[in-house]
Parts: sequence; C-alpha cells; structure tokens
Amino acid sequence: MTGPLITIGITAFNAQETIARAIDSAHSQGWSNKEILVVDDYSSDKTAEIAQQKLKTILSARLIKHTQNTGAAGARNTILKEAKGDFIAFFDDDDESLPSRIETQYKKIITTEEETKSPLVLCYASGERLYPNGYKKSLEAIGSHGPTPLGSGLADRILFFGGPSEWFYGSGTPTCSLMARKAVFERIGGFDESFRRVEDLDFAVRCALENAYFVGCPEKLFIQYATESTDKSYEKNLQAELKLVEKNKKYLESKSRYIYAREWPKIRASHFKKDYLSFILTLGKLWVKHPVAVSRHLIATGPARLRHERKMNQRSQEDSLHILVCCRAIHNMAGGVERMASALMNEMVVRGHKVSLMTLDAEDAQSFYPLNPSIEWHKINIGNPIKKATLKEKIRRALKVRKIVGQAKPDIMIGFQDGPYLSTRVYTLGMGHPIILAERNAPTRYDFINSGKYRYWIYQTFRFAKAITIQCESYRKHYPTYLHKRIVTIPNPVFPADPKNLNRPKTRKILLSIGRLEYQKNYPVLLRAFSKISANFPDWTLRIIGEGADRDTLETLGRELKIKSRLEMPGTTNDPGAEYAAASLFVLPSLWEGFPNVMAEAMAHGIPCTGFEGCAGVSDLIQSGYNGELAKGHNDAGALAQTLENLMKEPGTLDTMGKNATDSIKKYAPAQIYDLWENLFRDTARR
Repeated sequence: MTGPLITIGITAFNAQETIARAIDSAHSQGWSNKEILVVDDYSSDKTAEIAQQKLKTILSARLIKHTQNTGAAGARNTILKEAKGDFIAFFDDDDESLPSRIETQYKKIITTEEETKSPLVLCYASGERLYPNGYKKSLEAIGSHGPTPLGSGLADRILFFGGPSEWFYGSGTPTCSLMARKAVFERIGGFDESFRRVEDLDFAVRCALENAYFVGCPEKLFIQYATESTDKSYEKNLQAELKLVEKNKKYLESKSRYIYAREWPKIRASHFKKDYLSFILTLGKLWVKHPVAVSRHLIATGPARLRHERKMNQRSQEDSLHILVCCRAIHNMAGGVERMASALMNEMVVRGHKVSLMTLDAEDAQSFYPLNPSIEWHKINIGNPIKKATLKEKIRRALKVRKIVGQAKPDIMIGFQDGPYLSTRVYTLGMGHPIILAERNAPTRYDFINSGKYRYWIYQTFRFAKAITIQCESYRKHYPTYLHKRIVTIPNPVFPADPKNLNRPKTRKILLSIGRLEYQKNYPVLLRAFSKISANFPDWTLRIIGEGADRDTLETLGRELKIKSRLEMPGTTNDPGAEYAAASLFVLPSLWEGFPNVMAEAMAHGIPCTGFEGCAGVSDLIQSGYNGELAKGHNDAGALAQTLENLMKEPGTLDTMGKNATDSIKKYAPAQIYDLWENLFRDTARR
C-alpha cells in the first residue's frame, strides 16, 4: 500500500543472534513507502557488522552507530532525530513483526484521528511472546477492545492501577509495538534518557497527561522472543519504577496515591525475588492504608500472574501434536475449503505433526487435492453427505465418531465450517478434546442464505469452540461481541506464481474469472455486465473456469445476451496458473466470499482485479486505484460494466495495477500463515 513515508526504527544492543531477523521483518512490511533506521547502541558483539551487511541491499535503510551506550531511550531518541517519515514505528532487535503490521497500525491511527479530531494518537500492536519452553503468551494491545483509554486516567492506571475499570489495558504500553506520528513524539519531548528501564512507561505517562488517545490493533502483528539478561533484572526494574514514581510525586500526591504508587513496585519485586517475608510485610502495611485498592489490585492481577508464571516455568511439552481435521465431505471436490484443508494438513505433516482427517465420505472417496500418505483418513460412510441425515443415521454417526476420536486421542480437533464443527462438537461431548471452528466464509453470507434466519442460534453454538478462525479482520465486527475474544484472524496462504507464468506473452485479451458455477459466485450479473460493453471491446473474451449446477442457465443466458461467441466456459482445470498467465484482467462478481483464493492467486500472477465493494473478502483484497478497482454496490450489472470498461480501455493502467497487485499479496506468504496456524494449534491444545 502506498501512502506517507513511515520510518521503522530498530534499536539494537548485543543482538547478533536476532538483528537479521528483525531487519528482515521490517523489510518485509507490505507498506512500500518506508525507511529503516537501525541504531546500534555501542554493541560489543557483531551486531553492527551483521546489520550493515543486511542493510546494504535494502533501499532507504541506514545504520547509525553510537560511540557510547545510551540505553533504549537514547537510541530511540536518535531514531526520532534522524527519521524522515511522517510516522515512526519502533521494532525491537529480538522481535519479528508480521508483514501487515505497518499498514494495519497506520489505518488505525488515521481512523482514530478522524473520529476523535485529536492530533495525539498512539497506536499499539497486539502480539505474542514465545518462551524457550514453547509457552506462548498473548500480548493483546491496550485499547484493542472496548472504550479507548485516554488522558490522565491512563496515567493513573500506569502509576497506581487507577483509571476507569472498563478500559482494556492489555499488555500495557511497550515501545516495541508502538507507532505514532513523528509530531506526537516531538510534542511529548521524546524519551527521558535518564531512564534505563521503564522509559516506555514514563513516555506513556507524559502522553496521557497531555490527553493522548491510546488505541490498539486486535490482530496479532508481532512475535516477541523472551530472553534473559542482567539488564532485565528485578532490582533494576524496581529502581527505575521508583524513579518514575518520584518524577510524578506531585501528581500522585494530588490523587492521594503517592505511597501506594511507591510501595506496590516493592511488593511486586519481592514476589519476583521470592522474598516472601518482605512481600507479606509490605503488602500488609499497604493494605491497612488502602484496603479496597489493594484487594482490587490483587484480585485483578494476582491469579493471572500466577497462571502465567506456572506456564512460563513449566517444562517443554512434546513438540508433535495430533491434529484431527473434520470436514463434511471432500470426495472429488475442488473448492476453496477442500484446497485449504488439504494444504494445511500436508504442511502440518511436514512440520512433524501427526494429522488425521475425518469426513462423511464413502469408503471409495478420493481427494481432488493430493494428501500426504501419512494422513489417516477416517470415512464415516453413513448416509449421504449432501442430504439431511435421518435421526437413525445421526445416532450411528455419533457412535462411530466417538469411537474414532476415542481411539485417535487427538490433541486438537478443527472443524472446517460451522456444520462439521457443530456435529463434531456434539458427537464428542464429554470426551475433553478441544476444538477449533474454522470459518471459511464471511458472516455476511447469512444475508443471502435461508439459514440466515437462524443466525442468532448458530452463533450461540460457537461458544463451545476454544477458538474461531476468520480469514479477514473486517469480519470480526459482524460477530457478537461475546465471541470476539475467541476470534483469531488467519488469512489463507498465497503461493508465489510459477516464474514461467510471469513473463508469458498474452496472445489475447482475456477477462478471466474462476469459481464454481453456482449462486454464491453470481455469474449471471457478470454476463449481463459484459454484454453491456462487449461491443466496445471486440477483441476481449470473457473466460470462466469452473463447473457447477448453473452451467446450463449461464449458457442459455449467454445466448440470450448474444455474447455466446465471446464467452468461454471450459470447465475445471488442473493448471490455473496457465489461465492467470493468459489473462489481462480478473473479475469475481460474488455475493460473498471467505478469502477469495482465486483473486489472491491472480494478484500473485500480476493480474489486476475487480469485483463489488459490497462483497466481503473481495473488498478486503482490492485497493481501488492501486491493485484493481471496486464496482459500486453489491449486485449491480451496470456498475460492474462501468468499472470493467474503465479498466479495459486503459492497458497502461492495467500494467501498473498488475505490478502493484503482486506487491500487495506478499503479506500472505505461506510460511507466515502456516506459522499462525501452528501457533494456534499449540495454544489451543495447552488450554
């Protein structure tokens, strides 16, 4: 995505093992207009040399070497001084930011500025911390749920656990996840270099007292790798926290919370050091003075802290998981669900996990997509998978599913789509196996299908899932708020195009679409739109790849619209790459999507795309004017015709959009998407 220049600042100190990964994650950001600044804070190892080697191949990247160690605050102030960007995002030297982080935080800032009319907006990214034993702690960003924290109330929360209780504080205000306008940092005065620790808390307190807004992105945008160092010792933290209290003494005294703010860090430090006598004495004295506040603080943070420490210190679990994937039926099916399920299973096998598949298919069923031979496929083979089961069939299915699951003993089950999820959940009640619901369509589909009238009750069944995966973050708002904490956004992986297809000459002008010939894909509106402009573009052909129940209807409509000679519908293909390579423009007229794989693949092949702005999924991939164009509305042949005409008459624009399309899809690199799945499997299995 293009936009203002954004500076990515990385502070580094003795990070020779991790700095290359941090730089790679900065370089892989989907935001094209960026610069990377790395400040080496006088490292004694090879950090500077490794960073220099990495940066010399990257445009708009610089290494700045300090001649003395200034600490994180000093290194960050150097970035603030040297940054040319309108916005600054800080990355840590041992963290890995996902490719969509910069774009997501930028959009959040702009939206908040428009809503609040405030120039002081700080945006924090949610992430995940990985511990050496394999434990993963979710780091949900401050302000990523509920009302937006702002002003002095946030300072109260940092200094003495005050502020409104309805605010979501999450993982706090770590600078490693922060992005804001450069003007915000300048107005606040940067970081206080007298702090060697908690400089981020000091900065946040000063921002809060200037009435800044603290917003967060709910989706996971970075991975933090937990390490140990003397610079993170409890004693150094305590001294820095006490210094922060003294700096704000007058403010705290005005709130009658100076003693509370001074003593609580001592209680926390004595707990970490296992100095239980000091812990009890200090806690008791503070409780006598502030019984309600201390009790509230302990209840709110104590149990969660103990659970976290238990997981953090537990021994590593066996790396391999047994994952049971549940689908309705996959026999000879070439849809997106079957393709994603097969790809995910194959990848998890490659990563060393045991994978089983359970479907309602008959014993002689065959998968359209190849499956790793080690995947054990359990075929229920009771009743017809595409027809409603009788009560007797349901009972027999339940008994067989319980037998299969009881023998397999999976660590985690995943149901692809709500039907297989619900039946598996019901059939295995009481067996203790956690299940994930993998939603493969946008929730807006309920606006178009008969079961939409049961939406409320369908969502109630989602409460029994340990996690719910959606494919686009924009879908979250369509679900009830009580499900939001269970929802995890994981797009589909998009594989890079085969190089042989990228430079293949185009011998014809083809308007391409790929999809099942059925209601959801809405092909009649595409035929009508093409018929409106076909006379103006006699050298263009509409080519639809796919098969389905609507073939006869579409062929009849093509004859009625007098475009039969310009319409090609050859059926399914085992080589979609060749179709993309031959096309000049891709169109998907769907009523709704989940993650439009075919559109993403077209973009990977450098093909600009179009579809309706009202179609969930399509509107998440297309950035109008950049990698394609969105037609107004949702099911308007005239609007689609106008958009197609605008694109088809400008071959130069198509070429530019095609190049942009390839860049826009890089954030869906398969390895990163599969990492999200594997992390989710591990997290869910451990709950």
